[in-house]
Amino acid sequence: METLNVKGMIKNRHLSKAIAEQRLYDFKDKMKYNCEFNGIEFIEVTSDIHLQKLVVIVELLRTI
Repeated sequence: METLNVKGMIKNRHLSKAIAEQRLYDFKDKMKYNCEFNGIEFIEVTSDIHLQKLVVIVELLRTI
């Protein structure tokens, strides 16, 4: 799961209401709980990692 700059999005007056209604932190908590419950590794990456690097990281983790 990619981390998002929610504070920065809230500062944008056009996005603030929609972002607040999504309750992204609750979604992350539920996703993390379900992964742990089902024995799936929850990986959180920062947004500065490019997709290509992320694919390489995931492939390396699968081989372990």
